Order: sequence, then C-alpha cells, then structure tokens
Amino acid sequence: MKLSDLLEQKRKEKAKKEKVKNTKIATTSVVLGATVGAIGALLLAPKSGKDTRKVISEKSKKVANTVSEKVKETKGALDNKIINSKENIKKSLLKKEENNENILLEENNLDSEERKDVE
Repeated sequence: MKLSDLLEQKRKEKAKKEKVKNTKIATTSVVLGATVGAIGALLLAPKSGKDTRKVISEKSKKVANTVSEKVKETKGALDNKIINSKENIKKSLLKKEENNENILLEENNLDSEERKDVE
C-alpha cells in the first residue's frame, strides 16, 4: 500500500470519527432540548402540583428509556464499526505482506537472472 493510500485511509477514519462525534452531540442536544422543553411546558401549565409531578415523573421515565435505547443502538453500531475496522486492518496487513513477498520474489528472480547473465 502506498503512503498516499495510507494517508487517505487515515483521513477517512478521522472523518468517520468526527461524524460519529457530531452525531452523538446532535443526539444529546435533541434529547436535552426535548427534556428541558417538556419540563418547562409542564411547569408553566395550569395543573396542580401533584398532577405536574406525576407528569414530570412519567416524562422522565420515557426520556430515560429513550436515552437508554439510543445508547444501546449507538453501542451496537460502534461495535459493528470496530469489528469492520479490525477486519479492514487485517486485510490491509495481509495485502501488504503479500506485496512484500512479491517484491522479494521479484528481487530474487532478478538476482538469479543477473547471475545467469554473468555466467
């Protein structure tokens, strides 16, 4: 593999990591915004304190479940990406080993041909 290919691969990996990071930030922001908005709406709604506390409790449980599900989904997606990355690295290393072996074979063949020419 050429140096330019390795650099390109590193650039792509960095871009993927940045995308995952941005996705996490966006997801967290949406969940947090929705939670704050829901709490604000509940606190400003004309209901009794008991009803408001009950609604807040129910909404909090819903948000907690949603966050938990999103975390599990994200973890699964990241686990898959890690597995795929490991497989790609193994393939690249095997390919590099094959290329190195081919280069050595070619060098040995050239050396043999040069010896024959000298004889």
